[in-house]
Amino acid sequence: MLKYQKIGIAFVGFSAVLVIFNNSKKYTDHQRDIQGNVPVHFFDDHSDSNHQRFIENSTLKPRPTSIEIESGSTLKTIFKDLNIDEAQALDMTIAFCKVASAKSLKAGQTIEIHYDDQQFVSKMVFHTKSGNHIILEKKGESFIAQRQVVQLQKVLKKFKGSIDSSFYQTAQRLGVPLKIIKESVQILSYSVNFQHGIQYGDHFEIVFDAFENDQGHILKTGDIHYVSLGQHKFYRFNEQYYNGHGESVVRTLLQTPLEASCLKVTSKFSSGRFHPIKKYTRAHKGVDFGARTGTPIKAAGNGIIVKKAYHVGGYGNFIQIKHGSGYQTLYAHMSKFAQNIHVGSKVKQGQLIGYVGSTGLATGPHLHYEVILNNCHVDPQKVKMFPTGHLSGRQKKMFDHHKRRFETL
Repeated sequence: MLKYQKIGIAFVGFSAVLVIFNNSKKYTDHQRDIQGNVPVHFFDDHSDSNHQRFIENSTLKPRPTSIEIESGSTLKTIFKDLNIDEAQALDMTIAFCKVASAKSLKAGQTIEIHYDDQQFVSKMVFHTKSGNHIILEKKGESFIAQRQVVQLQKVLKKFKGSIDSSFYQTAQRLGVPLKIIKESVQILSYSVNFQHGIQYGDHFEIVFDAFENDQGHILKTGDIHYVSLGQHKFYRFNEQYYNGHGESVVRTLLQTPLEASCLKVTSKFSSGRFHPIKKYTRAHKGVDFGARTGTPIKAAGNGIIVKKAYHVGGYGNFIQIKHGSGYQTLYAHMSKFAQNIHVGSKVKQGQLIGYVGSTGLATGPHLHYEVILNNCHVDPQKVKMFPTGHLSGRQKKMFDHHKRRFETL
């Protein structure tokens, strides 16, 4: 029995040697065949330094060549994100502050980054909105800073597109500056219900002044001259906005008291709605806009604060405003009120009055918004608001001539 075991072991050993020899031969033939056609670089597995270098190169992450300053960013956080050591970051900060205040950094500004052969930061160009760039560059062992004045050219920019998600997202994807998007939303919000008044495929156009550098990059924006969305068209004239009939874009009340980019209707106006907490059906006298806690709430129109209460019943923290022409508005479930908001305070349309919360009977953070006309509740999303003014006579003729410029642009 032992004899047969030895024979078996010898046979297995011989087979293994034969396999290794054949594979070695195949590899040699394959290597020679490839080398005969195209050059191939092989790593020496026996070289620890080459192997380590390969691992480092294969795991090296691409370094940013430009970044956008985010809200709350400082020189310290920017340098830290770029993996600049503390000693060098301090040197760069001191140099920067010799030509500009560290507080001059604003969200949305871009920083161009250059690297040396060792992949260390060698130069940073801070592109400011004013066009006066700050250049931070390494000279020898330390950094120096200088301010560069860039000549900007004023141009008329036109963006157009079709809604494929939301107005906000579509415009942003087309490259419309964020400031222009927000101003366009503000102009349109008097007449457009951004939650239900926009359809997939709706066409929009925006024409505005822009200030470009010699590379064609927009560094500043000016006035919006024309904005349209679907059937709504508005023109700037005498520092105000009017529709095609010369009626003021400004209405008695805003369609929505929250920014269009952060609202979502979670419950509509209804004569009978099942209450999620009280568990019975009753009238829902307003519209609920779901939004994050702390989202700013704006006054829908000019008026006077007539009620301000903390944690009263189902409304929680709420404010009620009396407007002209028999209108009142109510804002409930606030997390907190804005400063200097008291009963008797006068507020202007669009003024900050508080922040979204979930106080009172609420299952989550949202704004409960009511519109009351002559002591009767009406649907905030269906109430028709009249323009606060319109052009006539000579002004109307001048306006008609002015708007034709953008109709043929």
